[in-house]
Amino acid sequence: MFRYSGPVREGWVVPERPENFDTLSKEKRRMIDKNLESETIYKYYKAQVYKRAPSHWSVLHDLLIPILRKPVWLDQLPCPIEFTDEEHELYSKEEDNIDGVGRMLALFRDQGVLPVDGMVDPEDYETAMENSRRFKDIFIGLAKDEAERELYKRLWPYQM
Repeated sequence: MFRYSGPVREGWVVPERPENFDTLSKEKRRMIDKNLESETIYKYYKAQVYKRAPSHWSVLHDLLIPILRKPVWLDQLPCPIEFTDEEHELYSKEEDNIDGVGRMLALFRDQGVLPVDGMVDPEDYETAMENSRRFKDIFIGLAKDEAERELYKRLWPYQM
């Protein structure tokens, strides 16, 4: 789905530059051109959805959608799902750990240290295994305590 947060002209009109465009500063002209391009792409997207996905279009324009997007719980009914403060704290801690792990693995992947999909050529297998062992040890060594070390061991994506 395409999102455009700027102003959009009503209807199917093609966006145009303002009449005084040539008298504006270079920076202002660049900004106007960028906004016009984004608005044009957004309008094109809408036209394509209207043409090629009419059921999607009708859902997007259903008047009940804004109502359905808001919470539907009535005041007299409690939400059926509740979490304790301890569960919220545990989730927050796990989320921080997972984010850190994800950043570390992305760094390894982006630097070409470890293969993205875990697959290597047969002639590079021993080197890949050694790299994996070495970086796994580094990765696990970053843990603050034994519980975090165990978590990092379980999260390491490459099997040896």
